[in-house]
Amino acid sequence: MTPTASSITHRSEDIGRCATRWPALFAVTLAVTLAVTLLTGCRRKNTANDPNYATTLTVAVTKTPEAAAIFVAKEKGFFEKVGLDITLDLRSSGKDSVQRVLNGTADLATLADVSFVLCALREDPLMLIATLHFSESGTSVIARRSKHISRPEALRGKKVALTPKTNGDYFLDTLLIVNGMSRRDVTVVDMPPEELVKAVVRGDVDAIVASQPYAHYALQQLGDNGISFDGDGVHRAMFTLVGDDYFITRNRPAIVLMLRALLESQRFMEKNPEDAQDIVATALGMTAGDVAAIWRTLELDLTLHQSLLLNLEKQARWAIRSELSEAREPVNFLDFIEIGALTAVRPEAVTITK
Repeated sequence: MTPTASSITHRSEDIGRCATRWPALFAVTLAVTLAVTLLTGCRRKNTANDPNYATTLTVAVTKTPEAAAIFVAKEKGFFEKVGLDITLDLRSSGKDSVQRVLNGTADLATLADVSFVLCALREDPLMLIATLHFSESGTSVIARRSKHISRPEALRGKKVALTPKTNGDYFLDTLLIVNGMSRRDVTVVDMPPEELVKAVVRGDVDAIVASQPYAHYALQQLGDNGISFDGDGVHRAMFTLVGDDYFITRNRPAIVLMLRALLESQRFMEKNPEDAQDIVATALGMTAGDVAAIWRTLELDLTLHQSLLLNLEKQARWAIRSELSEAREPVNFLDFIEIGALTAVRPEAVTITK
């Protein structure tokens, strides 16, 4: 039995009175040291026989079918297969997800490219690991036909709700410019993503800018009164996986394993789309029909393409021009992208070069 603090004190006093009893003190000290060492070892994520990197990770995941690869990998055991214990922390937006990484309660997070750009311009300690999805339909303007909106130009003078400092912000500005308008031609109302659908359905606003699944829900509930303007030819949104840069640097083998699991997930989804949709529906509390409708707009692909870098640079210039960032010039995004991990797993999918 491990000695108590009281017994150690008594023995120390005895030793002070009788130096010949020092072997007893040595034995007690050794026992306590061994006990502390064993207890400390039990609290570590990895024992001496485990890999020298974290195998237990928390991923803050945005509640969207765009994160399908993560949900499928979790449900099908692909993470466990490569030796990772992954906990998913579902969040309502990419901004919320990445905040979990920044405050130290998650190791990795999913978010759209614009949100990542704003983080990089603040020089937040993040690294982008891969793109999970890209689409020209990922973000849309959903408007009420009853407000005489049948084309983008009709947004002039209308009240439009969006979640600030997200893809919606960038998409609206881009859509307005393409159609001969600017932000000054509309009234923008800031709103959290979960409130957007109710606002446009009730008629509190004339239109919303939303990503999936909120865009789908809004159009569905508006019925014949709804119209959608997506990013076809306007904006190609990208959904990314990012992480704490210190964590990634210290645990690159774990990131490689994570990407291996996601690649297996991608292959499963390609061969079994209906099964994958059922998994996503269960994970997000959606109907299979709603997921299937959104699925047709998704381009789920694990990549690091040069087009990502071009997108980030373009969005950085927009953010600075729009005074959404205190930065005066874009950062070098190559400093914020981890290329090696995906190169080790799927080199043909990496066209970014440093």
